[in-house]
Amino acid sequence: MVSDNFVWHGMRKQVSRWVKECHHCQSSKIQNHTKAPLEHFFVPEKRFSHINIDIVGPLPFSSGFTYLLTIIDRNTHWPEAIPLRGITIPECVHALITGWIARFGVPGDISSDRGSQFTSSLWSEIAPRLGVKLHHTSAYHPQANGMIERFHRTLKAALKARLTGPNWVEELPWVFLGLRTTPKEDLGYSSAELVYDEPLTIPGELVPPKSAKSMDDLLLNFRLNIPLYAPRPASHHTSARPYLSPSLLAAKHVYVRRDGTKGPLQRPYSGPYAVLTPGDKTFLIDIGGRAERICRTHLASVFRSISTGHTG
Repeated sequence: MVSDNFVWHGMRKQVSRWVKECHHCQSSKIQNHTKAPLEHFFVPEKRFSHINIDIVGPLPFSSGFTYLLTIIDRNTHWPEAIPLRGITIPECVHALITGWIARFGVPGDISSDRGSQFTSSLWSEIAPRLGVKLHHTSAYHPQANGMIERFHRTLKAALKARLTGPNWVEELPWVFLGLRTTPKEDLGYSSAELVYDEPLTIPGELVPPKSAKSMDDLLLNFRLNIPLYAPRPASHHTSARPYLSPSLLAAKHVYVRRDGTKGPLQRPYSGPYAVLTPGDKTFLIDIGGRAERICRTHLASVFRSISTGHTG
């Protein structure tokens, strides 16, 4: 259309460049999604040395509780869910100390998402005193905490199957008895066996269960096969090769893809934001003066150095 009415030297290149650099066009059009390579899931050799935590809720009001602080041990897969009346930071810290640390000791590492309950200054102050190292998932990427997210699906399905009324708090002990005594497909043992070194007796068993192997054999087998107990990789990672836009690693500014529910006319990308440090898996970018680590699967490169005044 431009060439029908105008002509100048280098017109085609200039028009093409202008279209590529249009801020509103770049932040509104869906681009090829970057696919990051699947990282190895580390399984610690020591029980209760590394845990993943998260929050479930709000749930229907039950006995004064509406939330759950969920915890799972990376080594044994032992799950825990502590009812909460609220999700203030002091409540979450108190629940972790009384519901987990008082029973299993202080873990060396705690992994969580970037919820405010786990990124506050209170956590940062308490963790060094306890000797705990905190690990947070990259922003907009809850899959990095996938172990506990999968546990949430199992927990909710078990609660739904058992509930006959609204009081889910009363059903939690029975649900967790089932979860802890069910052999894990990838482990071959239940989490209760790996914690107590023998299976638990469940209601309806006339003869107390006996472990198929002696305690020493069970522990030896478990320790020898720890490297094999990492969660199975998701199918989309095994079927598709990692994809990285050639322009992304060299980008000075990037857009961040908005996930979740969006309005019909809301742009799928926000930004642009300045890149502080690029990486193979995550990028450190400047969002409103704050350094945020974002998984590259949520990033798109920006054509030209657009003023950081454009944010959205």
